[in-house]
Amino acid sequence: MKKILSICLAAAAFVGCTNTSVEFDTPDEIGFVVAAGNITRAVVDGTTYPEGLNMMVYSWTDGASAVDYIDCGEFKHKTAVEGTEVWGGVTPYYWPNVKTLHFAGFSKSGSYTSEEYSVANDKITIKGYNPGTGTALGANDLMYFPSTKATQAAGYGKATKFVPVNMYHTCSWITFLVKGDDVTGAATSTYKVTGLTITDVDNTADVVCGPCAAAADVKTAVVWSNNEAANASYVVTLANNLGTLTTTAINVETAAEYVPANGTTGNLVVIPQVPGKLDLSYQYTAPNGTTIITETVENIDLKIDADPDVNKWEPGMHYIYTITIKANEILIAPTPVDWTDSDHNITIE
Repeated sequence: MKKILSICLAAAAFVGCTNTSVEFDTPDEIGFVVAAGNITRAVVDGTTYPEGLNMMVYSWTDGASAVDYIDCGEFKHKTAVEGTEVWGGVTPYYWPNVKTLHFAGFSKSGSYTSEEYSVANDKITIKGYNPGTGTALGANDLMYFPSTKATQAAGYGKATKFVPVNMYHTCSWITFLVKGDDVTGAATSTYKVTGLTITDVDNTADVVCGPCAAAADVKTAVVWSNNEAANASYVVTLANNLGTLTTTAINVETAAEYVPANGTTGNLVVIPQVPGKLDLSYQYTAPNGTTIITETVENIDLKIDADPDVNKWEPGMHYIYTITIKANEILIAPTPVDWTDSDHNITIE
């Protein structure tokens, strides 16, 4: 899904910039107005960019062959300007008096060891990225916007009020739904899921984010490599009120009923890779409160397809796994869902 960022003008006191020969008169601070109006099924949920999610921004003057203005400067949420929520530089950055600027950047999500931007190739390289397990909106949802030169060849100047840019997801989002059958999900049933853990996954890698004009281009524009920390595990946080199984699929992280038209929410983000495994724990309690069954099924395959070229979690994709716990077996069937869609499902029974 797209996020729309804009650059607005806000009067502020002058602070000089280094590594540029641009002259200033009355300075206007560079800031971002961030809207997520098209994001309805993303980890960043709803229409408002999270106030706590900072951005890292590159900027260079028109005609420059390398970043010469803002080199991975951090932008944070500031007060509303003209009724609009604004992200401005932690250290303010100002529009040059004459020259125009181009921009690229990414959300300050997860953690990484190094970053750089190539003006010549319009590529952001982030090394040692790990999405982590932060619970704040967007904390593990790495997004980026490519060079604004693609949409404004001459760059944006001091007279610009809003500069729109599109944000693209680089990771894979995983959602688990659970339900029972006519026996395990009956009104009198007390079957309950007690644990979900993804195993055999990589949680650190390098990523190169290249030119991208639409969400459909993300698969080829974003390239992950040098995966590390093989066989890592992610423990899925279960909702406190998950309750006993019914025949209706519910989101294990929110306990909300799954309604395709409404999409889903959740917090489990992984770097793109071959799908891992799943360990599932559940229990059955007798009417008198005695636990009759406590079971853990390990190494459930989360594969999407038998074809190795298809069987992989890809950038910008949302994978919904529906787990049906039956009285005699557990089956799983996966289907990839584009982050902007919910046309498919992965069923596990």
